[in-house]
Amino acid sequence: MPLTRAFVASLVVAWLATLAAPAHADPDAPGGEPSSDPPLRPDDPRSHIQARVAVTGMYRSLYDLSVLGGGVTLSVGGDGDRSGQVNLRLLDGRTLGGLHVMDIGLGGSAEFVVTGGLLVGLGGGLALFGVQRATDGSDILSVGPELYGRIGYRFANRNAPFVTLDLGSELQTSGTLVWGPTLSLGYRF
Repeated sequence: MPLTRAFVASLVVAWLATLAAPAHADPDAPGGEPSSDPPLRPDDPRSHIQARVAVTGMYRSLYDLSVLGGGVTLSVGGDGDRSGQVNLRLLDGRTLGGLHVMDIGLGGSAEFVVTGGLLVGLGGGLALFGVQRATDGSDILSVGPELYGRIGYRFANRNAPFVTLDLGSELQTSGTLVWGPTLSLGYRF
């Protein structure tokens, strides 16, 4: 079943709604019992949650096909010198021959600040990779695990731009290895 742009758009809307819901929660609304846990200290990394939105460019290699494309990456997670992120990547591209390609990834990553704003990390998850057939225009879809290394730079602690470069590969269910870099330039909230 080919994924349509409407389906991908609905994933983005659902992700944004998930991020916005806690921000609009009524703090005076009756909930359950008050928590007996002590409040988090400001220097506790669990007290700093960040959301990131990035414009993302990709190159992928699949057999002798070269793929160029772009899209968006949405992330939510910790904000500290050692932090974890949950990532949703939605990319759309074309082969050099003009065939449509999509790459959707959902997973997690860990980042470690080395010095200043320089960071390194690694991540993994599941990736869906689809290529349009040249013969009839239908899509060939495959899902598989992905693993990548990350290097990046944060320009400030909060409300600031960031840039990351991921180098990784996806092993699809068909046994096909898809590899290539992904460059993201975004903003941290």
